[in-house]
Amino acid sequence: MKPELENLINMALVDGVVTEKEKAIILRKAEALGEDIDEVEMILDGKRHQLEVSKPKQKEKVGNIKTCPACGASVKAMSLSCSDCDHEFSNLKGNNSLTDLMNKLSSIKGDTKSYENEAKRVNIIKDHPISNDKETMFEFLTYMSSKVLSVNTVSDEINAYQGRAIEIISKLRLICSNDLSLMNQLDKIENQMNRKKSKNGLGYIIRWVFGSIAWCLITYLMIATIARIFGAHWWPF
Repeated sequence: MKPELENLINMALVDGVVTEKEKAIILRKAEALGEDIDEVEMILDGKRHQLEVSKPKQKEKVGNIKTCPACGASVKAMSLSCSDCDHEFSNLKGNNSLTDLMNKLSSIKGDTKSYENEAKRVNIIKDHPISNDKETMFEFLTYMSSKVLSVNTVSDEINAYQGRAIEIISKLRLICSNDLSLMNQLDKIENQMNRKKSKNGLGYIIRWVFGSIAWCLITYLMIATIARIFGAHWWPF
């Protein structure tokens, strides 16, 4: 290949891309110089391929690197504080969504124990949208699980909180399956909620049984008292 044609090819390959216009110019030059056009085209493609292969491959970036806003140290995803300076992180987007949920719940006026108001709160809890980013889900999980663990009663509202908490745990297990520390934390939270639910359920049964016995005893005493007043000496009392 003549040097001037080779120089023309090298100039076209400077930016790593050979446009159709540049290729046409090279082939016309090759034809004018009496070179085999097919051979020149093959050489051009070969040089272009060599150039692409020789480029250093960029490493694929998986996820976002999170850094501490206070000291700049790298921190793991889902970390709630910096291990270097103990700065506590806050997710403003998640906080706003959580605040919105709490505002909706507090906006329900009237008797908090009424069936109608509880049904409204249950619907709000079940229907409130939760972002799929890990930090937001973990904030909601902390809030929902704390509601479950802070009471000693069984109710539709508590069941709604636990249902959403389990939903979040399932999502986090899917997207953070390689984070063993988080997996252990999720297992711990789920086990605590399940134990609390079982304990509350057993307590409810015990209260119901003793309540029934007390009601029967009171009824018996009332009937016995009335019977004695009216002279029913046959009453076994």
